[in-house]
Amino acid sequence: MLKVMIIREGTRADGTQVSDVRVRNSGETFERVDIEDMPETFEAARYALLDSASDEQIVQVTSLIDQWQVGIAYEINQLVQHAGIVYRVQQGHTSQFDWLPPNVPAFFQAIE
Repeated sequence: MLKVMIIREGTRADGTQVSDVRVRNSGETFERVDIEDMPETFEAARYALLDSASDEQIVQVTSLIDQWQVGIAYEINQLVQHAGIVYRVQQGHTSQFDWLPPNVPAFFQAIE
């Protein structure tokens, strides 16, 4: 089941800072969650959400997945996108210009 998280931060007219976090499981209503119970950063929250998602759910939320880049140290099970396809890293490595995900199946597995 995929969880969707919304974080809103802002400033009221009186200058008070406010934060609001809401989480929804697929098919359920949003529930309020205390900010102290959430990961410290959006990046941590994003990866926590992707770690709990099935492959079918991952391909539906590609906006949360980084594009493949040269010179990045990728870890096993990390997700990347290349040419509109999502890949799971199969072997830790630092990417090189000629190691494109579709060309190196030892490093990347396409998620369909």
